[in-house]
Amino acid sequence: MSRVKQLETLIENWLKPLPHLPNDIQKWIANNVWWITLVAAFGSAIATLMALSGIFAYMSFVGNASNYVGFYAVSSYATGWIWSAVVSLAFLAISTVLLSKAVTPLKEHRRWGWDLMFIILLIGAAQAFLSAVFSFSFFEFIFGVIFSALGLTISAWLLFGIRSYFVKSVKTNNTKQ
Repeated sequence: MSRVKQLETLIENWLKPLPHLPNDIQKWIANNVWWITLVAAFGSAIATLMALSGIFAYMSFVGNASNYVGFYAVSSYATGWIWSAVVSLAFLAISTVLLSKAVTPLKEHRRWGWDLMFIILLIGAAQAFLSAVFSFSFFEFIFGVIFSALGLTISAWLLFGIRSYFVKSVKTNNTKQ
């Protein structure tokens, strides 16, 4: 976890010179990120099931095709495609679980919720890199890296824009007994 904190500090330093969102927008995002995360978790769960069924459908098609038809019907990188799909599915499943775990802490403005979202961002970076590598194409690799970097930068900028609402939110229990 110390490496994650070091990475958090590094990314925070990279994003410091960039312009920040207005305070009203930051507050709105911080107060509503929990239900946005809930919708994203639900959508990710559906996407995970769809991707799993797509992989099984593809494998059954390839397994049932005769050698002659299968040669023309399937990609020449069928094994690479399967590995890429399985790796993406694994990352999607992990992200779905973490998204669903982050909903309650985000609703309560706890630091743990923001940390989970940061870990999901790091998982997205790893997934983007591995997807680009598994593309087995120079142009797909370049465009995958460029557009993934752009998306991850925007996501990190938004996430670090609301960080102050979660970092200082240590709740104390002052209940009278």
